[in-house]
Amino acid sequence: MAARADRTERMTLHKLADPKAIKKLVGGRRPDKRLEKASLTLVRSDGLCTADWFERYSAKQRIEFLRGALLYPTEWETLLRFHIVKPGSDESRPIDVPTFRDAARLCPIQDWLGPYAETILSKHAMAFRRGQPMNQMVRRIARTITKRNLHFGAVIDIRDFYGSLSWDRLDGVIERLPADHDVRRLLRDLIRVRVQVRSGKAIPRRTGISQGLSVSPILANIFLNDFDRDVARAIARLGALAPRYCDDICLLAPSMKALEQAVAIVAHHIQQQGLTVKEGTGTPVDLRERPIAWLGLGIGGNGTVNVPESVIYKKATTYQAKLQQGLLSPLGLDDALTGLQKRYSTVLSDTKEADRIVKAIKGKLDLSSLPPQRKEIDTLRKITGMDAQRHRRRSSYAVGGLR
Repeated sequence: MAARADRTERMTLHKLADPKAIKKLVGGRRPDKRLEKASLTLVRSDGLCTADWFERYSAKQRIEFLRGALLYPTEWETLLRFHIVKPGSDESRPIDVPTFRDAARLCPIQDWLGPYAETILSKHAMAFRRGQPMNQMVRRIARTITKRNLHFGAVIDIRDFYGSLSWDRLDGVIERLPADHDVRRLLRDLIRVRVQVRSGKAIPRRTGISQGLSVSPILANIFLNDFDRDVARAIARLGALAPRYCDDICLLAPSMKALEQAVAIVAHHIQQQGLTVKEGTGTPVDLRERPIAWLGLGIGGNGTVNVPESVIYKKATTYQAKLQQGLLSPLGLDDALTGLQKRYSTVLSDTKEADRIVKAIKGKLDLSSLPPQRKEIDTLRKITGMDAQRHRRRSSYAVGGLR
């Protein structure tokens, strides 16, 4: 693909709009898999679903439209915010959903930014890494606990991580990227994009980057790259480790004293980044007595991994909320549960246990009261005010009213 990472070559809009890459993305009968993600299969913030967009326009129109959106970039469209319950907790996660056009033009940026990030990121940053599935990462950590006798652990969570990232510091991250002025400006505008709720009310923002955008995890990882390296050096003398998955940091140490010191060190470095430790996290635990809860899994002192019953309930609640809000279709649900079963079957030592968990989640779902797809799409169009005629008047570049 033309948009590969190269630390010496500067990325430009023309390289991002490489015809072969764009054709692969939207020129076939089916879109790139990223545009069919289970969480966004049904509708996007303009009320269009993937199937609508692909059925309505020819391959030539789709390619021409997306290349134009990259070569002659218009403003990023308003994101629509949903709240999804976090598995394993009573809190909700804000998900900001882009229009189909913006989701599509983020893919070439992701294809360039992701490989570039791999050349600079610390090995302790484990979220959304290429070729590093989360299930493999968890198994590796479980083996390390046994091999190095790291029987003491704690989990530190960063409060409102994505929403608290400083725009000034994010601008600094973007400024250091190997890209020209136009690409950097596109990314700076992206972190400041307008966000609104279903009622149409805009959400005031002065910090943060929206979850729901494909490049957000990559930029967040780069943002904390110095943090990961500084923490690793500071706690190495204690024999401790601090793998980080987004805002969840798992601290492992050979003794309770070393763990308590490591927790203090990590909390100090979090504050230096302008971030805050979430209250109630960072409690030291003897893993031989009880497991720590990390990424919806229970990790014990002898390297055992399990899925708590509370997480099963919360995952079912999350899927139900996505189905009700139109963020997940029944077909997307099947794909999500298949992926979950595969993940659990590789993480857990008992394959039958993975099957039991997925069946338990299915049993808690109610598919009888889902809103009709067309009604949901029409509702979203009214909320966002992004019908086809209005969009043609607003956009400086459009092909046949394409969105």
